[in-house]
Order: sequence, then C-alpha cells, then structure tokens
Amino acid sequence: MDKQSPPHWAQHFFRWFCHPSYYEDLAGDLVELYDERVQQDGTREARWKYIRDVLLLFRPSIIRPVHTYSTLIHPAMFRNYLKVSLRNLWKYKSYALLNIFGLAVGIAASIVLFLIVRYEQSFDTFHAEHEQVYRLGQQENENGKLDTYDATPVPVVPTLLEEIPEVVSGTRYFAPDYVRLRYQDNVVNPLVHFVDSGFVDVFTFETVAGDLRSTLKTENYIALTRTIAEELFGNADPIGKTLEVINNEQRFVVGAVLKNLPDNSSLQFEVLLPWNNAPDWVTKEAGWEGTFMTSFVKLNNRANTTELSDKLLAFKNRHYVGERAANLQLYLRPLAKLRAFDTKNTPIIVLLSIIAAITLLIASVNFTNLATAQSLLRTREIGLRKAIGSLRSQLIAQFLMESVVTCLFALVVGMLLVHLVLPRFNQYFDLSLTFRYWQNLPLLGTLLAIGLITGLLAGAYPAAFVSRLSPITSLRGQNKFRTSGRIFQRGLIVVQYVASILLIAGTLIIWRQVQFMKSQDLQFDEENVVAFSLRYDNYSFKSEGQAKSAIKTMVDRLKSESVVTAITFAEKMPGRYNYYSTDFRDSELPNEESTELRWVIVGNEYFETLGMNLVAGRPFSANLPSDSNAVIINETAAKALGWQDVQDKYLVNSDGEHLPVVGLVKDYHYQSLQDRIQPMLHYYYPGDEYYYGEIAVRLQPGRTAEGLAVLESAYQSLDPFEPFSYYFLDEEFDKMYRAQERLGLTASVFAGIAVVLASLGLLGLAAFATRQRRKEVGVRKVMGASVTQIIVLLSRNFAGLVAIAFVVACPLVYYGANQFLQDFAYRISLGADVFLIAGIIAFVIAGISVSLQAFRAASVNPVNSLRDE
Repeated sequence: MDKQSPPHWAQHFFRWFCHPSYYEDLAGDLVELYDERVQQDGTREARWKYIRDVLLLFRPSIIRPVHTYSTLIHPAMFRNYLKVSLRNLWKYKSYALLNIFGLAVGIAASIVLFLIVRYEQSFDTFHAEHEQVYRLGQQENENGKLDTYDATPVPVVPTLLEEIPEVVSGTRYFAPDYVRLRYQDNVVNPLVHFVDSGFVDVFTFETVAGDLRSTLKTENYIALTRTIAEELFGNADPIGKTLEVINNEQRFVVGAVLKNLPDNSSLQFEVLLPWNNAPDWVTKEAGWEGTFMTSFVKLNNRANTTELSDKLLAFKNRHYVGERAANLQLYLRPLAKLRAFDTKNTPIIVLLSIIAAITLLIASVNFTNLATAQSLLRTREIGLRKAIGSLRSQLIAQFLMESVVTCLFALVVGMLLVHLVLPRFNQYFDLSLTFRYWQNLPLLGTLLAIGLITGLLAGAYPAAFVSRLSPITSLRGQNKFRTSGRIFQRGLIVVQYVASILLIAGTLIIWRQVQFMKSQDLQFDEENVVAFSLRYDNYSFKSEGQAKSAIKTMVDRLKSESVVTAITFAEKMPGRYNYYSTDFRDSELPNEESTELRWVIVGNEYFETLGMNLVAGRPFSANLPSDSNAVIINETAAKALGWQDVQDKYLVNSDGEHLPVVGLVKDYHYQSLQDRIQPMLHYYYPGDEYYYGEIAVRLQPGRTAEGLAVLESAYQSLDPFEPFSYYFLDEEFDKMYRAQERLGLTASVFAGIAVVLASLGLLGLAAFATRQRRKEVGVRKVMGASVTQIIVLLSRNFAGLVAIAFVVACPLVYYGANQFLQDFAYRISLGADVFLIAGIIAFVIAGISVSLQAFRAASVNPVNSLRDE
C-alpha cells in the first residue's frame, strides 16, 4: 500500500455508500484535503483525519438510495437466481456431487457428534428444580494428595436438615448387595436402593400407579419400576400385593409403581425401599466414622453456595471427630454435573465438540476451495453477463444463491446419512441417541441455520472474486489471482491440514494410551480366571448351615476336577472392588492422624490363586483361627502409614479393635489404570466367603470350554434361581477401557473424514493452479520437460503448504495431548514418532491428491494448452 495515499479500505467504503451524484466532487475534495494535511500534519495524522471525514459523511443525505438493490430481493429475481442455480448444478454434475458429498459428510459427522454431546449434557436435567439439587461428598488431604469421595457418613443428611436452613430436603441413597424378591413362582433380582422419604422432594421420577411419598414413609412398603412389576405380576395390578424376600422373613407390600427410568438418569434403580427397612448396621450402628453413604440434598432457591460453604465448614467441625476434621471438607456437587464427574468424560465431550467443529470447518473450507476452482470455468459467462448490464451485486447474489442451494442439498443428504448410521452408532456405543428433528424445532432451526450460514460463508469468497473481474478480462479468460487471493486460498488449505494432522495425531495418542493401559502388568495373574456369584440368597436354602454344606460340597467337587487348578473367594474380585473405606491408626502412634484405607473381604488362598506377590509376611491361613482378625495391606498403604515393614505391626480401627498385620502384598491394580493405586487393606473372614461374595476359579490353559461346562454343572447342582452367569477377570479389565477404545474409533473415523475432505479441497486448489499455469505447462513440454518434472513443478508448492500445516499443528498436538493424558494416572510419554507419523500420513495423502491432478495436466497435448481461443 502507498503510504502517501489515503487508506484504501476507507476509499472503498466511501465509494460503496456514497450517492453516485455526489461521489466525484466529494471524493476529489477528500483527496485534496488529505494532500494538504500530509504537508501540514504528516501522513499518519492525515490518514486518521481522512478516516474521520469518511465516517462523518456516512449520513442519510449522502448515502446512496436503497432502491438500487431492490432487484436483489424481488421475487422474480429470486426465482431467476434459484432457477439458474439449479441449472448450473445440473450442468456441472460432477462438481455438484463432489461438493454436496463433502459438505454432507461434514454436516452428518457434526450432527452425530452434536447428538452425543447433547445426550451427555442432558443427564439429570429432567428433574424439576435440578439446579437446586446437589450430591454431598468429602475431600481429604492425605500426605499432600487430595482424595475425593462422593460419599458421606450415614448421619449427615438428617443432621443437615436440622441445622442448616438452606437445606430444605434430602435423602440417603444406599444399595445393599442383593435383595431377591419373589411373588408366587416369579423371582427377580432387581437393583434395590433404600431411600428417605425426602427422595420424592429431591427427585421427580414419574409415578404410574400408587403413591410414592406414602410408600417411602411406610415401613415394609416397596416401590417398583414398571419393568419389575410386569416381571412379577404380568398385567395384573400390583398395588397392595405382597412380595417376599428370598432366604429372609421380610415381606413388602407394593405401594407404588414408577415409570421406567430414562437412560439419561445418573440414578439407576429398579426398586425403592423405605429407609426404616435398611439393615441395622446401616441405620443404627454406622456413625460418623464410616464413609460409604451416597447423600443428596436440595437447597432453597435463595441459597448462596459461598455462605453455605462456610456453614458446611462449621458443621464439619461440630460433628467430625479427632484430627480427621482438620484434613477434611464437605463439598456440594451439582446434580447436572454428576455424569461428567462419575464417568470422567469431560475431556471426551470437549474433544468430540472440537472434532465436530473441525469437521464442519474442514467441510466448509473444502467447499470454498472447490467453489473457487469451479468459478474459473465460468469467467466468460460472468464477462458476458457484465457486458449486457448485470450489476456486481446481482452476480454476487447469484453465486451466493448457488452456494446456499448446494449447502441445503448437502444438509438434506447429511440428515439422511445420520438416519442411516445412527442405529449402528447406538449399537456400538451402547447409546440411545435419537434424531427426531421434526419433534425438536430448536434442532431443526439450528440445522437450517448451519446450512444457510455455511452456504453464505463458503460461497462469499468465490462470489466476491469472480464478480470483481472486468468484462474484458473475463471474456479473454485472463483470471489470475491477486496475491491476497492466493494467500487466502492457500491459508484455507493450511487450516484444513492443521486440523487433519491434529485428528490423526490425536487418534494415534488415544490408541497408544489404550494399548498401554491394556498391556501393563497388573501385578497379578488375571489370565484363565473365571468368577461368578456365590450369594446366599441366589439359592433356596432353608438355613445358613444348609447353604454352607451345599456350597462346600460343590467346592470340593470342583477341586477334584483336573481342569481346575485353584479356587478362592472374595466379597468382590479385582476390577469390581467396592469403594468402602475406613480410618485406621498405627497402634504404636495413638495420637497421630488416622489414615483412610480402602478395604475388601477376601477368602482362603486368595493371593495364591490370583498370583499376587507378598513382599513381606505371610498369606492368610485357614489353620490359624487368629487370622479371622488379621489383615494384609498393600505397599501404598504401608507408605501412607510410614512403615518400612509389617513385622509386629497392628492397626486400630474406629471401634478400637487391634488388628494384626500379617502380610504386605505388592501393589496390584484392582481398577482402571486411569486411577492410581490407593492404600488397600484385605480382611479375612473364614467361612463367610461361601455365601457373601464371589468365587474365582483358575482353569487349565487351553481348556476353557471344558472348564466352563464343569463350573456350570457344579453351579446348577445348587438349584439356583438364575442361569449361570460368569465373567473372566482379564475381560473385566478390558471393559474398563471400552470408553477410551470407542473414543479412539470415533477419532479414527472422523480423522479419516477430515483427511478425505482436506484432500478434496487440495484437489480443488490443484485444479485451480494447474488451470492457471496450463500455458506454462505447454511451453515446458514443448521445450522437452518430462511428465515427472512437470508433476514435481506443480506439486512442490502444495508440499510447502502441508509442511507449514505440520509446523503449526505440532505445538497444538503437544498441548492437546497433555491435556488429554493428564487425567490418566499411568500414561504414555509423548515421542517424536507420533508427530512424524501424523505428518507423513498427511504428506502422503496430499501428495496423492495433488499428483493425480498434476499428472492429468502434464498429460494434456501442449497444442491444446497453448491454443488461445
């Protein structure tokens, strides 16, 4: 830009709005005044004053009349634009199909990802006043590490209701291990929860029969979901009928039937029981020491969370005993955020949102590049239109109409694609996404807006470029880009390939992290281990003695089978541990702070059967009656307690019992490697494992089918209520990474889509460039250039664009990868190979796209290239 002339953009703006009758005089006066100011005040001051004068002239008496543009929106002209648009789409069918396909795929991908994000964000929002509902939790600072537990002691909710006026309602939500119900010959094993009567005020689940409030207030009453009611009673009215609990003398009267819970509910249950029917160890014996109760509260609409935090602090100091109160704080987690916290899917949702935006961006950029390249074929048409009097604004309107029509076609095709792929998508991801846009006006409006905005934005640049050409230039076919135009179009290619490299690298990182977690040594032997339930209430035993005898007979039978190498028992097996925790103290340091340890109940030969290594001490022994009071801890627990060994060590629990520590087990992974190993304690209750937990059986390698048949036969000998159901320990751990595997597959699919779309855009730009240089190619061929040399000539600039994209993408990949991996306790390290592989893939695909177009141009007869029509 010439620094001695007025700002070009201000001159263009003035020419655009000024009335034609006044333009020449006013423009001349502005330039004369500008020249005088340059001499007096300098260039900088003159330019600012020129801009000020232009803006001051932007007033009704100077602005050109609006009727100049009236023809743009006249119905007849609109119909003409639409008719010409459809004719051009038919005339250039291959171009139209390519563009519609690219946009349709981008729109369909974005819609699917949008549906996933909307589904995840819809959890628990169907409850009335859900904004006022919170789940209570605790945070404890253990040795400098902040541990979060979404659980509280049992008395917290009723005490809060008494002491803090902002808490208007609340409920505890506790699931016993098993409650098996029977009505006549029908038996069900539903998901049962004990709740307070305040449950009705906190949550608004729909009732289809009976009265839920009175049911939860009345002891020995029960509420069922519709599915459970139909399994037990068929089509009969269940209200008032009595259910019995198997292997228990309890009886419950059906007082309410609930509509089946929606999929987007964080709370999933099939049966609700009044709190008064909860076990005594929960309602009467549990105090402020144990942390295992899920608690919900509802605040009034005037509650201030900052002030409430102070009240919770005072509440904690009043009721939590000892030094524990100093390291602990209560917190409130909003109901609508439970899904994100419990599943830890916030990074996934953010990533999917980014992928959706990137995919739509790439599709739009691809459309712009293809539309610009295609517009070169119509320069003579534009020249002819201008020669016979078409205004530039009319030409722009025509091109924008064609762009919008193309986008609307792509939108319709994209919606059809969504309907085709959504069932398979739901099946693979175990989701229930729906796409009923006709029932959702906001969604329909959003889709139409996407189509219109994408069409206008994507078509604006080629429309402005082509309409700017003079009639003589257009009719001669001289349509060379200005520097700014080339920079803009190549910038779009860079943006596309930056996004593509991001998705490719992201896909590699996700898959590597998943494979890393699945391939890590769990520090126990999970192969060939089958587990199934040995719950006492799964069998129609008349007494505990009969249960023990029958199960012991079954176990002895299994031990005699050659296919069985070892058997053990536990309340839960690794991969399914409950999140129970209790405070313990070193018996030698009674005044020191207590340490919170997770715990699990295990049976005889537990560590031996699962191949866990004891680094000190010994395993539990059925021959030592004193071991019924002993415990074994893991290495992390020993570190938390400050112990170097466990010899002659005792732990004191919250009841003051001294528990001898007889062994130290090497840290093993009992949960996903996304979480770090926590301090763990193992109880040993000889005999209880026969009916209070699971049995794990190690089979001979290579004899799995035979072993399963033996296990099922032994299981059926107990006359169980349910079919044989089992799981393999190694498969249980693999399931933990299914969400990451699904994310990896999603990223792979959309990375592939992004690369294909980016390649289409590059193909369009290559077509544009080769057409611009067709005479140069002809001259070079006449002078003896080979096809290979011409391909290299036409391709090297595009290789530079991909190289720039690679340089720009690398720091973005590094930042994004670290943000994603920070949620994993055990993670891969980022190496240069990830960046190189992503870059090589992008280079290869780009090279193929450009080389095809370059080969086509190099193969043209030079006579045809040099001919001037």
